[in-house]
Amino acid sequence: FFSSRRRHTRYIGDWSSDVCSSDLSDFFELYDKVTQVKSTMNALKQEGDVDALRNYMQENRGYLAIAPAVNSLHNQVNKIREAKKAIINSNKSPEEKRTILDNLTANETKLLGNVRDIHRKALEVQD
Repeated sequence: FFSSRRRHTRYIGDWSSDVCSSDLSDFFELYDKVTQVKSTMNALKQEGDVDALRNYMQENRGYLAIAPAVNSLHNQVNKIREAKKAIINSNKSPEEKRTILDNLTANETKLLGNVRDIHRKALEVQD
């Protein structure tokens, strides 16, 4: 299992990663956890261990419940980051790039702003 955060490091001068690093870090920690839970669940399915699968799903029901929302967020964040890269590589003036990138970053920040609440809800379901 490899952390997706390794693919999302910030580089000096990289306008594509201007989002608050704690929000981005929180998101990728949550995304990694949801991915891990789904992978383990699929492995248990393949092994055919119904009791272990049932127990694992019960123990991780909160993460399973938020998986669709987390996957949707991941797709949206990826689209924004791809748009940022396209703008960075475009022939637009630096001022135009900055304006567009600032708007994209604001959208990304807004998307990631409730990640802690989503994670908290998953943990509440677990209890």
